[in-house]
Amino acid sequence: MALGKYLMELDAKSLIEIIDDPKNWGKEYQDRAEDELADRNLHPDEIKALAIEVNEGIAYRMIMDEGITKEEVAMHKSKFLDKEEIRHIYIEQLDKYIKYKDQFRFDVWSYAIGGIG
Repeated sequence: MALGKYLMELDAKSLIEIIDDPKNWGKEYQDRAEDELADRNLHPDEIKALAIEVNEGIAYRMIMDEGITKEEVAMHKSKFLDKEEIRHIYIEQLDKYIKYKDQFRFDVWSYAIGGIG
């Protein structure tokens, strides 16, 4: 009963994260979270928007954990989005990660040009 009460207190975004996160809390949590989300009768467009937001976070965390040292990043699966949508999210998040990493690189050309003047 405590699990049901806990899930009732969560917002829809948190429920979707429990369902889609590969590091979830177990099958029982996923099943109960799915039931709770279904009971809320949310509009499919709202669920999809929340699923995109949640999966962007999951993808970014997975990329950060793996880094870009591997040739191919393992993608997680979503119960709300298809494989192509997840792939697109990973591409966007990988681009975000690369831009984040680039801000810490030493720009030799800026240093050289700055030293000329």
